[in-house]
Amino acid sequence: MDQPFIRSSGVDAHARLAVGKQIPGTRYRLVGWIGEGGMGEIFEAVHVDIQRHVALKVIKRGMSELQHEQFLAEARAIAKIDSRFVVDVLDFGELPDGRPFYVMELLDSSDLHDLLQAEGRLSLQRAVPIMRQLCKALAAIHACGLAHRDVKPRNILLQTSSERADAVRVVDFG
Repeated sequence: MDQPFIRSSGVDAHARLAVGKQIPGTRYRLVGWIGEGGMGEIFEAVHVDIQRHVALKVIKRGMSELQHEQFLAEARAIAKIDSRFVVDVLDFGELPDGRPFYVMELLDSSDLHDLLQAEGRLSLQRAVPIMRQLCKALAAIHACGLAHRDVKPRNILLQTSSERADAVRVVDFG
């Protein structure tokens, strides 16, 4: 499935949209390629008016109309959730070729998968706060009548905030 929305310093030469250029008809300029999954590609972009860096998710070429609808439904679903534990959707639109995209906050973080690979089994003192935050995220998602269909360590980002070292942010609803 999709990779987390992590700031990347590299630019992939295979990116189909022109990195460094403003997307026609939008207020976003692509900065770099972040990753891709089954349905979409993720780019780092900057809003040209307010200079805010964001993650821009674009549906891949060749997807069916039903997949376009599912892609936009994912954006609408995430946008309904008001939780500090879930990534925020900020905007959406359509590329000149008709493909939909949506814009999320860019999270400068690592994911739980990478942490587990690096450190192995987590101590109870570290694991319990992470799980509590994940449960709060899922409760907020369920309170909106939604379900996260792809809960896995890659979709649980961990940030360092002023409040804690492992601040959970859930991404990619599948």
